[in-house]
Amino acid sequence: MAVAIRVMCEHSELIDPKTLIDHPRNAHTHPSRQIKALARSIETFGWRHPIVVSRRSGAIVAGHARKLAAIKLNTNAPVDYQDFETEEEELAVLTADNLIPEMANFDFEVLELNKITLGDFGFDLETIGFDFESKLTEQKEIDYKRKLVLEIECNSEQQQQQLFEQLTGDGFKCRVLKL
Repeated sequence: MAVAIRVMCEHSELIDPKTLIDHPRNAHTHPSRQIKALARSIETFGWRHPIVVSRRSGAIVAGHARKLAAIKLNTNAPVDYQDFETEEEELAVLTADNLIPEMANFDFEVLELNKITLGDFGFDLETIGFDFESKLTEQKEIDYKRKLVLEIECNSEQQQQQLFEQLTGDGFKCRVLKL
């Protein structure tokens, strides 16, 4: 019997993921580390995205990793059946689903603030499936070559305001953060 997991997304039906057909032209591979993290996320937050299956071919167009996570969790998966007019359109959507997210960049300052906030609330950061420390270290190595950052901890808002005014007056780019 499949383990029940909350489904928080629109879908056509819940089905056994072992019955789903992988698209033969899917270029993404999914390491076990990714599947483990995705399974932990689905288990914690429920299903937030369905697996997209083509009515034309019957193959997965988006969600190959979600299928593997569902198998790992021994749970049914939400599937959204979609129409594609041609094989080429289906292939284009599959390829775009794989490539477009890779164009994104992280704002590591925001990511660091998210880490602090979630940690302050006792949130298990591993549940997100993200290794904050290695990403931040990786980015800091890159940023070091691009810019130098000085962080100053002030004793009061008045001191903070004075330093801000002094440094901006001297031509430094400054911003005030409250952590």
